[in-house]
Amino acid sequence: MLLEIDPNHPSAHKLEQIRQKLISGVVIFATESSYVFGTSYDNKSAIKRIYQLKQLSYKLPATLVCHNFSQFQNFISSIPTSLFRLIKNHIPGNYTFIFKASKNVPTYLNKSARKTIGVKVPSLNLARSLAESLALPILTSSVKIEQDTHDPILIHTKYKKLVDLVVDSGNCYVNPSSVIDFSNNPPVVLREGGDDVSWIR
Repeated sequence: MLLEIDPNHPSAHKLEQIRQKLISGVVIFATESSYVFGTSYDNKSAIKRIYQLKQLSYKLPATLVCHNFSQFQNFISSIPTSLFRLIKNHIPGNYTFIFKASKNVPTYLNKSARKTIGVKVPSLNLARSLAESLALPILTSSVKIEQDTHDPILIHTKYKKLVDLVVDSGNCYVNPSSVIDFSNNPPVVLREGGDDVSWIR
């Protein structure tokens, strides 16, 4: 199924349609960095489908798309107030932050050797609105396709029999997120991507 939506001003009706699919299955939707596979973080069977689609190891840290800092704060270990303020000043944004996982992260998402979790608050309104409507983080993993520009029509053609919904919000140029590991002290920039990382140094 293909559903067209305005990524900057998504309608409540269409958000509800997507929310229902995120609860029950696997959805492909856009962030500012790429199209991604997604499902509610507590949907164990759908998460297994994503890991199988991507041929991912459960030992890799999962990435959760969140509506705001308050939402993802429940899933990370405690952080100093100074760091809290620093991150809040740079979200929403094209960043993936890695933290030690809190006890609220289910064991099936916490199999990395260092017990870490990736979290992000995307700058694209659609992705944040989905996490807000779900009232839970969305487990995500990027869609792999040969083109530098993600065309939702091509993605639908390739994955329509493997996922429950493809959300068409237009072409998306692949722009990898900057990845910062806060489970280390001092923090480590693992990848310089879409947004500036000079503030962490």
